[in-house]
Amino acid sequence: MNIKPKSQASCHPDRPMMAHGLCGPCYKKDYRVGYYAIHKDNWRKYYGKNLRDIRDRVFQKLGNCCVRCGFSDSRAFQIDHVFGGGGKELRMFNTRRKAYYQKILDDTEGRYQLLCANCNWIKRHEKKEWNHQQFDAAVEVPTAEGALPESEGQAELSV
Repeated sequence: MNIKPKSQASCHPDRPMMAHGLCGPCYKKDYRVGYYAIHKDNWRKYYGKNLRDIRDRVFQKLGNCCVRCGFSDSRAFQIDHVFGGGGKELRMFNTRRKAYYQKILDDTEGRYQLLCANCNWIKRHEKKEWNHQQFDAAVEVPTAEGALPESEGQAELSV
């Protein structure tokens, strides 16, 4: 028994029509794009201000300065996961920063700390919290046995 929809979408004939001759996914996409284009300024103003306020509350909760060196310029702050695993947690929240910041505000176990960008990268290096294969492949380090060859145009300078 093959039941056909009353009308088929013009964008994808194999899908049923939702509205304006479009299937569900195409209609939602067109609606979102159109809505954003019309309300872009208001949306950015509200969402951006709201997100900045929550981020500032997170920084206040975490002390408003780097816990390692005491640096206090918020432009360089990064939220660090004390016990590691920050990459997995960020991927779980995807693009929902507001929910991520709210989770940090609700934390009572002390799993987060505030570090400046330099201290955070130093910590990552010390605890080896990076993808080793990708990092090692990107960096060529000359060794004593297999030193990088000198280019032909370079000559030793002696004065």
